[in-house]
Amino acid sequence: MVHWWVGEGLIRGRDNWTATELGFDYLSELVSRCLVEVVHRRGYDGRVYSCKMHDLVRDMTIQIAKDEAFCSFDEQGRQKLTQDSRWFGFTSDMDPKSLKKSSRLRALILQSSTPVSLWNVKSLMSLRVLDFSYCTIELPSSIQKLRNLQILVLRRCTKLHPSITSLKKLIILDLGSCPLQYLPHGLEKLIYLQELSGFRVASQSNTQGCRLNALLGLKQLRVLRMSINNESEISEDEWNVLSQLEKLKVLAIDAEDCKEKHVSQMLDRLLPPPSLQELYLRRYRHEILPKWINLKHLSSLQYLCLEDGDISNFEISSESDQDSNGTTWVLEGLCLKFMPNLILDWNVLLKDMPILRYAEVSRCFNLKNFPYPSDKPAVWKKNQD
Repeated sequence: MVHWWVGEGLIRGRDNWTATELGFDYLSELVSRCLVEVVHRRGYDGRVYSCKMHDLVRDMTIQIAKDEAFCSFDEQGRQKLTQDSRWFGFTSDMDPKSLKKSSRLRALILQSSTPVSLWNVKSLMSLRVLDFSYCTIELPSSIQKLRNLQILVLRRCTKLHPSITSLKKLIILDLGSCPLQYLPHGLEKLIYLQELSGFRVASQSNTQGCRLNALLGLKQLRVLRMSINNESEISEDEWNVLSQLEKLKVLAIDAEDCKEKHVSQMLDRLLPPPSLQELYLRRYRHEILPKWINLKHLSSLQYLCLEDGDISNFEISSESDQDSNGTTWVLEGLCLKFMPNLILDWNVLLKDMPILRYAEVSRCFNLKNFPYPSDKPAVWKKNQD
């Protein structure tokens, strides 16, 4: 929803805040005014993950949307497409040809589970948001004609055309669930990109794939979700790429269950961004954490998530205690899920993380002194007992 607001131009970044960050702040304001009801929010900082409207508020919103020509609805409450529509949710029972008359359309979401092809884009030149979350698609070269596109979501894209790098105004590119082997060359051209999901580290032998050093051109990047596998390669001159992304706040790494030793060695050599606030490490099949996960390199980290891994040692304070002049972690949130080999004393962890106030724990059978059963999912909150 925040992405829709940004794409429609209702929110613009200011000062050091991106439009997306401001959008979440505005959403919290709507919640505080009882205009939006929270369904689920993140535990450690309260960020809203999903929400809903009361029926009366929804009726009022629909009426305002009609008056402002934001979107239109028929007598059954279903959205209908008109020449003045700026936002539209396309479903499988609709005729794609109807989009030819929608030159003012700025945001389009395809709510169809059946494979579709992208229609003639000449009628969609005003699009700022294009969301294919619910359908399978092969993205054609004609996508490059959507010069105003700022947000592109392709959750199940089976083929990505290199012309995607021509979308110079993109600020969000989500390829999170796409079964792609690599991203095409030219990613560094997207200099306004603030959020990138689905980046795959290619091998040196892959002449078509995008290498890690392509990220150096993305100086505005705030969120990066990347994956690494047995074929990935990170050369010596790429070890410090992430450390040069000075605005990066969120980093998620999916190791894709790789057990080869060279995978852990590659991750060991990386240097993290200087202002990282959130770190996610998933499907990491090695006993020891990457060497840079310590207080020396992550002094601003507020949230750490370790999920579905074989980590047994959680020695994140030994090196940092010697180099940090007595300072401690500023972690406020912690997530430990499906970590059956993890050996950890909860009381010791709380000493290393004195301001920790929220934790999610699941399937960590060797966690000692945790106040809840280790065989069931649990949420710990500071001073709740």
